[in-house]
Order: sequence, then structure tokens, then C-alpha cells
Amino acid sequence: MSKRQSSNNIGRRSRGFTLIELLVVIAIISLLVSILIPSLQRTKELARQVICKSQLKQIGTAFCVYTNDYKRYLPVCYRDATTNWYVALGNPYLGFDQEGASLFWFMHSNKTVYSCPTNLKKHPEAINRNTYGMNLFAGTNNSTCTIRRTTDANKPSKTLLAADGYFYNSGRFWIAQVQPSWRMPGAIHSGSAHILYVDFGVRRLAEDEIPDEYVSDEGKCFWKGN
Repeated sequence: MSKRQSSNNIGRRSRGFTLIELLVVIAIISLLVSILIPSLQRTKELARQVICKSQLKQIGTAFCVYTNDYKRYLPVCYRDATTNWYVALGNPYLGFDQEGASLFWFMHSNKTVYSCPTNLKKHPEAINRNTYGMNLFAGTNNSTCTIRRTTDANKPSKTLLAADGYFYNSGRFWIAQVQPSWRMPGAIHSGSAHILYVDFGVRRLAEDEIPDEYVSDEGKCFWKGN
């Protein structure tokens, strides 16, 4: 091989990308990124949904143990920072190392088992970190409660106990009820909500499947247990 041929071969081997080739590579990378990022986001949301469901199962177990200790009676839904279901279950049933009002305000401002990760992701500005709500008709608050004991629900597998809720920027406590509508369970998981039923099972329910009133036959069962 002559020196000239050798020099030509070296030149061909060391030739860099042309502008068109570089643009094509950039376009391919951009396309791959546009395909992969939504997929990764969906995967992350699925992981958050799994965590949320797992947390509600933990809460359901705490409810179950509590009612076994108190002759099937449910805790007070909410009366004040000392008397509410978060505090009643938080210690000793969920292992928090605080009690009473200090426990409530700790959970109110910190991520705990009461914090849905999807809700935290969607509302990072919210003050309240307690995102789950208990059915206003359940518990021993007052005479309006129709599900004072787990045995009061005619169909416990279809009666709401607690569920995904909404954030309030003012930090108010969320109680699941029909009026006003923003106190309904929050369908934050792709148009559906995780529901903890009186039988302590957790299942997802689409937003249009959640009864928006408690006077219909379906609503009476879901909200009031009868």
C-alpha cells in the first residue's frame, strides 16, 4: 500500500459527524426521551398508589385492633386536636411515640402513614399532611353517627370507613361527608380513590361510582351503613 493510500484511509477513519448526522442523532435522543419520561412518570405514580393502598391497609389493621379492644366501637371521628381518630389510632396502634394534641400536630405537619404520597406530590404547598378522611357517619361523635360499631353496618364491605381526601391550605381537618362536595373522597389516583371499608378491606373506586348523596339506596349503604 502506498503512502498516499494509507493517508486517505486514515482520513476516512478519523472523519467526524456531519451537521445533518448530528441533528439526526439529537432528534432520535429527543424522541426517546419524550417516550420514556411519561412512562417513568406513570411508573412512579403506580408506586405511589401502591404505597397509598398499603398505608390504608395499615390504618385498617389499626381500626380492627382498636375495635377488638373496645367491643366493636369505632373511635371518635373528630372533636378536637386531642380527640380524633388520628390520635386514637396513632398511639399505641400505629406506634407513634407521642400522645394527644402533640401527636395530632406532629402528624398534621409531617409525612406519616396518614399522608398519601400522590396527594403530597400534587399539593406540595399544602400545610396539612394528614390526607385521609374518616366517614362523618362513622364513630362515636354524636347522635348523627349511624355506624358507632362495626356491627352497625348492614353491608360492611360496601360501607365507607376512611378514604383518600383533599388538602386544605388552611390546614383544616378533613372529614368525609357529602356536603359540601369538596369533602367527598378525593379521586386523585387516575380518577379513582382508595376506599377503606368497614370490613377493613381496601379497594379502589372510580369517582363516578362514589355516591354523591346519602339518601339513595346506594348512598345509604355507602355513607350510613344501612
